[in-house]
Amino acid sequence: MRETERGKFLDLCKDALDDLEAEMILIMKNLDSAVTLITITEQTRKNIEP
Repeated sequence: MRETERGKFLDLCKDALDDLEAEMILIMKNLDSAVTLITITEQTRKNIEP
């Protein structure tokens, strides 16, 4: 098993969590855009249908 000093390990964890956070934020923004588009499409369809 590898030995990693505590400070280095914590830095690696912080970097990994920062990367994960950035990716999750991007995913959530993309999901929000998709939901907004679906909502607009449904509202438009309701306004067009007789």
